[in-house]
Amino acid sequence: RVDYDAAFTEWLRAADGDPADAARALAELDTRRTELMLKVGHLSQLVEGRIQMVSARTTYAQDRAAAVSGALAALSALMAGILAWVALLTLRPIGLLTAQVQRLAAGDHTSRVAAHGRDEVGVLAGEFNAMADAVAERDRRLKERAEALDRLSLRLRSVLDTINAGLLVVQDSRIETANPAAQQMWQAREGEPPSAGLADLATGRHAGLVLGERLFDVEVVPFGHHGQLVVGEDVTDRTRDRERLAHSERLAVVGQMLAQITHEVRNPLNAMSLN
Repeated sequence: RVDYDAAFTEWLRAADGDPADAARALAELDTRRTELMLKVGHLSQLVEGRIQMVSARTTYAQDRAAAVSGALAALSALMAGILAWVALLTLRPIGLLTAQVQRLAAGDHTSRVAAHGRDEVGVLAGEFNAMADAVAERDRRLKERAEALDRLSLRLRSVLDTINAGLLVVQDSRIETANPAAQQMWQAREGEPPSAGLADLATGRHAGLVLGERLFDVEVVPFGHHGQLVVGEDVTDRTRDRERLAHSERLAVVGQMLAQITHEVRNPLNAMSLN
């Protein structure tokens, strides 16, 4: 381009001079123009080739990037699947442990978890099994104690139902327990207050207590919190028998005295009769 500009300047300068110089300058300008056009065409071809090469490389790079992206996506999906499987495999013992804990909470003491390895899950499974064994043992002992208490309660109740003495358990001025003898003697009913003659009794023994037409020996002792245990026995017949016995004993003494007096009177009468 610089050579073409120089030839063009030379042609302009020679155009006003000698026609031969002007023709020679014009021929030189044509030559420079032809060379410029050839070089521009060559440069255009070179640039076009470079553009095609860059386009080809870009297409190859895009295809390769797409392939790499697809491979990375497939690898990511595979890794995600592997990680999900590993997570499920890792969390499966925790799920089993949770299910066994729920069964244990529901009362199934036979639930156990297979403990594998010495990792955290294995240690937790071992501790759960130990806890389940302890709970089962405690439940067994509690059942045994409950059965023993039931047997003792039934036996105590049978004893209370069998004895002839009346027994009341009074708590907060209400009868909590009354055996059949107390119900028969004092018309006591559970959940009701005791009769007036029993409600006002102080702690201690009360002999010959008159309730209605009967006599009772009553013992009152503290029981529980603000409670009393009232034990009483109907001694009406016993008192009457004791009185009859005392009367009989007095009559026997009088009879003995009369026999002795009769004997003492009869001796002199016999002597007088003989005389």
